Amino acid sequence: MTQKEHREQCSFLLRCEEAYDLVQDFLNDSSPHGAISPRAKGYTYRPQRRQVVKEKVKKSLEVLESFIERHRLDSIYINSEEPFPEVLEFITESTDFYSLNPFTIKSSLKEGFQLYLNEKPTIKSIVVGIRYADPYGSMLQYEQETDHDWPKFLRVHPILHWHYVDIWDFIIGCDLEYCLLYDKGYTSIGGVDTTSPNEFLKIGPDFLPAYMLEEYADERERLGRDKKT
Repeated sequence: MTQKEHREQCSFLLRCEEAYDLVQDFLNDSSPHGAISPRAKGYTYRPQRRQVVKEKVKKSLEVLESFIERHRLDSIYINSEEPFPEVLEFITESTDFYSLNPFTIKSSLKEGFQLYLNEKPTIKSIVVGIRYADPYGSMLQYEQETDHDWPKFLRVHPILHWHYVDIWDFIIGCDLEYCLLYDKGYTSIGGVDTTSPNEFLKIGPDFLPAYMLEEYADERERLGRDKKT
């Protein structure tokens, strides 16, 4: 392993630790009635990260499984556009596999969160899978209260400072399932009418899988999106 690879692995491990610790703290503080809810918002693979990631995920899943045995967590999918059938299928499969209570809401984020909180007024914190490279993500902190006229709750962002390649190292390294659209060159998925495969993955008439995007990946991740959503 080169010195650069060692630094990258240590940095990635730190981000895994931070994400785990943040979620663990909020699971520990959750009430029996449910005060926390996670939002649901196939590269040259780096095998040296595999064991690091698997050990962390194993520990995280043990904690999550123990919590789910006592409290069924909600999973929120908010989208104002026409969703891909593959996305809806993946959400159904994932919520079933992880024993989550799904809420699918077709609206803007602001209105969607309000509709959810109207049904679940005891919810005080929501885990959001936003990253700093996402629109408005660079202005956020790990924990942050909503402001202005947004519904009131504490946003928790455990993967805020993860890079695009970190996400795929985590998914591939742990053999986790993912939406099949990512195998068709999609790197960021919005609505059917506003999302295309990423041109940086185009090889002849075909597209490489999303995890093949490595160079300038954070900047190029959303290039298949016609507008910010």
